[in-house]
Amino acid sequence: MAIPHSSGTHLPPSSGTPSGGPDPRGAQSILLRVLGALTVLMLVTAVAVAVIVQLNEKDFEPKGADPLETAKRQASVLQGAAGDAFPNNTRIRPAAATSWSVQPENLVDGKPRFLPQEKWVESATAWSVRAFEGDREFTIHVSQQPPDDNGAFAWDCGEFTEPGMAECEEFSARTDGRRGVAVWFFNGDRDLMTHRVVVLADPDAGKPEVVASETIANLPPGTDYEEIKGQFRLSLVEMKAIVEDPDLAFPPAAEEPALPSYSTCTHGFGTPPPTCPEGLK
Repeated sequence: MAIPHSSGTHLPPSSGTPSGGPDPRGAQSILLRVLGALTVLMLVTAVAVAVIVQLNEKDFEPKGADPLETAKRQASVLQGAAGDAFPNNTRIRPAAATSWSVQPENLVDGKPRFLPQEKWVESATAWSVRAFEGDREFTIHVSQQPPDDNGAFAWDCGEFTEPGMAECEEFSARTDGRRGVAVWFFNGDRDLMTHRVVVLADPDAGKPEVVASETIANLPPGTDYEEIKGQFRLSLVEMKAIVEDPDLAFPPAAEEPALPSYSTCTHGFGTPPPTCPEGLK
């Protein structure tokens, strides 16, 4: 089976889209574009070497800590969380980090570049680890909410509910009571289904959004929603355990990147700020 290279996690079109009508990808709603942009932010590729170190302290930035050693501990936490949660035969990629900056030096082909580990503490605002098993992709994604985002994408369950296509439920994180959301949804072509669990960011407390997801790709035509939902390898309980892990609450960057942020320039709510690069608007 082919290995998926992208989560491709778009919400299904509205129930009013006629069968055999225009390609739904040509008339995506704002929400579809938003989720697509979020997925781009979650995609990471392999970095040169996976650095695995023993995590001896809960504090990622003890006084006088070396930034590279702090980054290595963060990478170790991500790799460890993936190793503990993902199925044993998955191929786990090395952890990676990006910045929300849209400065030219931070963009490669219109997407945030992967930061070298020595820059993680200074500049990173999102961290990810991915794993693959056949047509399945597993992801853990941690991201700080940029100040100009204003919580625009609030993971409203009302936007993720359509019988036979998508469903959603809310919960409160056991560790700190933050709002959490679990969603299951087909993409517009019904050839890919995703289960995603999120604990939302708390910018005032410096706490990031944490996302765990599993995607099954290359589904045959006519795939039944309930049948595929029952085939996810990670249960809702296991996904919640990932996103509620306090060790994944990575702190904000030591130097907050300049605004506008990548998500604000690309997520599709309203008119992008004029300071966004032309190619991202």
